[in-house]
Amino acid sequence: MVLTLAIAYGTGCGENASQDKALRERHAKFINALFTEDFDACVTITDPTVVQAKGADTVKGVYQVLGGTIKAANLEAKDVRIDNTLFNNEFTAVQVRTSYRSQGQWQQQAPSQWIRRKGQWFLVPAI
Repeated sequence: MVLTLAIAYGTGCGENASQDKALRERHAKFINALFTEDFDACVTITDPTVVQAKGADTVKGVYQVLGGTIKAANLEAKDVRIDNTLFNNEFTAVQVRTSYRSQGQWQQQAPSQWIRRKGQWFLVPAI
């Protein structure tokens, strides 16, 4: 699978810009749901094949644990940013590199994987 850096296309037009915008909006919805402890909404933004394979309760439980970690670290949604996006050539999958701010310093996170199904972006959690 060949990956292309989202910002490498330069002008911000075309399929790359539109998919990057759609992904960022979907990512923001996920982060907002996670930080407001709307774990049911988090499940709806998760790849349906993962939810089907693992079960909605298991997926929701993973997000509840993550939410507890976020609460313990005193993080807010504004403390999370997307650093870059790496789309495959078909714009059906993307690797998202993010950072979170802790004690004023940005810390890189492991990249997350997202997949596009029926025109919608879904998080593919590593569970």
